[in-house]
Amino acid sequence: MTVKSKQFDIFYNEHEFLSSNNNIKVAVLEPNYFNVLPFKNQLDRLLHKCNCIFVQSMEFRYVIDLVKEYDYKNIVWIMGGMVNYPIKNARIVTECHFALNVSYAYIEELAHLIKEKTNPFKPKEFMFDVFYGSKHRNKLFTKKQLEKVNKPNFFLEGSFFNNTLNKTGEYTDYTHPDNCKPGIWWEPEILESMDDFGRCDYYGVSMLNVLIVPFQVYNKSAYSLVCESSSDNDYVFITEKITKPMLACRLFIVISSHRYLERLQSLGFKTFEGIIDESYDQEIDDHTRWRKAIEQAVWLCNQPQQEVLKKIVPIVLHNLYHLKYLKHNQLSLEIEKFVQSFEG
Repeated sequence: MTVKSKQFDIFYNEHEFLSSNNNIKVAVLEPNYFNVLPFKNQLDRLLHKCNCIFVQSMEFRYVIDLVKEYDYKNIVWIMGGMVNYPIKNARIVTECHFALNVSYAYIEELAHLIKEKTNPFKPKEFMFDVFYGSKHRNKLFTKKQLEKVNKPNFFLEGSFFNNTLNKTGEYTDYTHPDNCKPGIWWEPEILESMDDFGRCDYYGVSMLNVLIVPFQVYNKSAYSLVCESSSDNDYVFITEKITKPMLACRLFIVISSHRYLERLQSLGFKTFEGIIDESYDQEIDDHTRWRKAIEQAVWLCNQPQQEVLKKIVPIVLHNLYHLKYLKHNQLSLEIEKFVQSFEG
């Protein structure tokens, strides 16, 4: 793909880029998460030959070391989150790919389902839902802590996923048959035409099963204890796991990275300080942060549910409305700004 400008071309292909005679050169790259060395070699070849390199990555955990190593003024990293350490030269642009995918589906194409299948301000049988999914350390810690809670209606807990090897040789826990058995944890429609990557036809929309809002679970629980995909303190990775409770107008407590809530607020979302104590977000030590978050969840379980649901109304409605304004296509926007800077 090539973007034409009056003064230069922007090449997405290295061969075309190297053969160009233009004085102003721009490269657009996407890393191979499972074989980083060729990508590093490509960066090294291009770094001093072009005015700007845009690196787009849906994931963060696989490239975080690259962001640290390639901290150069002519690199723009378009990532699914934010870093928690100083960047001196490069620029980080946040594009929450997984959050955007699920929010777009339910705001633009499946909005009627949010209205028809949820009643967020009606008291529920359970206080919190907890989706565990893959076995990461923040989720294992949460499971161990919740085993100490004796009240059966406090936490509606899912199970850990099992892994399966797909056709590309990758382990994809979300397509293992044991993880998609009929029940409240997966919507009934989720098994229709599911392919090897977990994509299915859902009310006429093609989407990954992990992006589908769990209405059955949300109709049994009042709040969400969100175990995010990452708990690495070097960065905050914002995914569909936080977006689905927002779409369903729910209070959430997050078991994730240091400053996760702070970063979420920087994107324009509101959290629940004043209803609960969110100082856990600023704790640097993982176990201290997660333990304090779980303590707030247990505390909330002992509060009158109807009163809490009334208090959260302005916050959750703000978040639902704000999801409409998450920025899409940051790469195109950044390229356009770069082109305009040269064209005056």
